[in-house]
Amino acid sequence: LVIVLPVVIALATLWFVTGKPGTRISLMSHRIRMDILLLFIPMMILWTMRETAVHLGYIEHLTMIDVVGILLILVFSPFLVAMILPASTLHNRELRQSVLDVGSRAGVRLCNVLVWNTHQRLINAMAIGFVPWRRSVILTDKLISHLTPRELLSVMGHEVGHHRYRHALFLGLTVFGVMLWSDRIIQQIVPPNFEAISILVELVIVVMALMYVSRQFERQADTYAAVDYSRTQGSTTITENAALGMSNALSAIAWSHNILVDRYEPMHGSIKSRQQHLTQVIGSSIADLPIDRDVRRIKLGIAVLFLSGILI
Repeated sequence: LVIVLPVVIALATLWFVTGKPGTRISLMSHRIRMDILLLFIPMMILWTMRETAVHLGYIEHLTMIDVVGILLILVFSPFLVAMILPASTLHNRELRQSVLDVGSRAGVRLCNVLVWNTHQRLINAMAIGFVPWRRSVILTDKLISHLTPRELLSVMGHEVGHHRYRHALFLGLTVFGVMLWSDRIIQQIVPPNFEAISILVELVIVVMALMYVSRQFERQADTYAAVDYSRTQGSTTITENAALGMSNALSAIAWSHNILVDRYEPMHGSIKSRQQHLTQVIGSSIADLPIDRDVRRIKLGIAVLFLSGILI
């Protein structure tokens, strides 16, 4: 905590200074919740379980304790996310049914659609839930009220795309897989009395891996939003109108948060790069998209990393 706290303070200050006047505090709060707490809290839960096991003398069972901790986090993640934000059930029946319909077309069963009340300050959405029966979508109040129906449909497709391709699950496996291997490697390199340095190095490695995987997943979700709308038009290729809908939604989000489209975002990539990718896939066959092939390879690597970390 002593190591992480200065980093959190520095990031919070940066987000406050670069925020749009009038929304700086809410934007800073949003980034802390989304970019720090949603990653930090699960990591702290797993770390606390490991430290408790060591303190109680169960060192030989650490692998099993890691597995149990990971499973608990996967199952209860929707409750953690809803509590951190916080978010409540969306009561707009028409909009709720629209989200469920997008999920149905993707073969995704959603257990709930939530709204995050930001007092009309933030435009955002997210997919939560690792296990099939706990999948949900969260929309902010400003997203609902400020985007056009076409743009909102694209955002819904993007979030459902995350569920369809199980991005949350593989992001979780990325974190835990990298933690398992980096912990072992660092222990062989860093002396035992430099535990603080070991934790910091491990955190940096985890974040870097998460950033790379997350950016690829975001592109795939963007593409799926265009895929979903193209299919509703009866097309087997991605249409220009479908790609433009998602691109316009990204522009609206950037404008609302006073974000330059070419500004680099560690977890998502720049808005401009994502829009360029959408332009590149126009006319591509839905059945054979390059981003889908790339992500399949990434998932295979994540699975090998995680399973080898548990079994070896």
